[in-house]
Amino acid sequence: MPTDEPSPRTLPVPPRLTWLAAVAIRLLAIGAAVFVLGVVLWRLKIVVVPIFVALFLSTVLAPPAVALRRRGIPPLPATALVFLGLAGILALVGVVIVPPFVDQFAELGDATSAALDDLRTWLQTGPLEMAEGDIDELVESAQAQISERQDELATGAIAGASVAAEVAVGAVLTLVLTFFFVKDGDRMLRFGLDQMSAGTAADLRAIGQRAWRTLTGYFQGVTIDGVVEGVLIGTGLAVLGVPLALPLGVITFFGGYFPLVGAVVAGALAAAVALVTQGFVTALIVIALALIVQNVVTNLIDPLVMARTVKLHPVVILVAVTTGGVLGGIIGAFVAVPVAAVSFEVVDYFHNVKNPRRRSVPETETPPGDGG
Repeated sequence: MPTDEPSPRTLPVPPRLTWLAAVAIRLLAIGAAVFVLGVVLWRLKIVVVPIFVALFLSTVLAPPAVALRRRGIPPLPATALVFLGLAGILALVGVVIVPPFVDQFAELGDATSAALDDLRTWLQTGPLEMAEGDIDELVESAQAQISERQDELATGAIAGASVAAEVAVGAVLTLVLTFFFVKDGDRMLRFGLDQMSAGTAADLRAIGQRAWRTLTGYFQGVTIDGVVEGVLIGTGLAVLGVPLALPLGVITFFGGYFPLVGAVVAGALAAAVALVTQGFVTALIVIALALIVQNVVTNLIDPLVMARTVKLHPVVILVAVTTGGVLGGIIGAFVAVPVAAVSFEVVDYFHNVKNPRRRSVPETETPPGDGG
């Protein structure tokens, strides 16, 4: 028999909750895709890292190669000349840096031994008033810890040998890829785009132009930043009489490729050397010098060389470098900012350029090796 009981009513879902659920699902899907992509790339890092480093080197080497080709030099000789020039610069840097490093390293060792003796004296006569026997006990305990971890050190040495082999293979692959990116980058790009539909090819060409412009601006910018920081820090250390001023300046230069974090590490290393060799006051002066140089570069140099190509807030840069370092170590920290900058350009392209309600932005940049 039919009953007169009313059927249960389905409550309507508020539109805002529906929108939030749709956004959450999309974010989860994007996060899962990024995670899987990250795992795959990390497993293939022996290939992925050389490709990325080769792209970085191409941003520096492609412009002079294109300039030579525009003067009538064929692609192969033009690329070879650029590589010979790079080899000459690296050889010159090695000749300038290695001898003073070898000469002053012994001085640094003697200064370190003297600093340890001063520390031992301070522990005995300073506010801690430690007995000599207690200090000896601490030293023996440290030595015992090192002896107990010899097996771990040996395992680490084996792992280090494996890493060294990977680095050697990666270095060779990087050089080969860089050579062909500089020589045939335009042909490789055209071949890839010819395999796609006209609409897809147009989108990928525009995205590629934006990515190339961003990578070029970023790496040229950090190179200029590194040169300025390295020269100023190295000169300041030399004036203060700190040993290894030139090598520390070079370390500061390479630290520029790890935004924010690299400057802190390089400054801390310089301050440590100053503390060991010149004392506490000189170390404070070095720290102040590093802070001043970093602020000069951040507020005066960066707006001139990178403002138009890398549109990332310093907080985004710091988070990107930290996340990259946690996930991929030094490699992850190196690639984090350019990857974030290129990702921003891709999102901006689809949001602003492809969106018919927004004004299109003209694209005029050229890919690596392009120029005839």
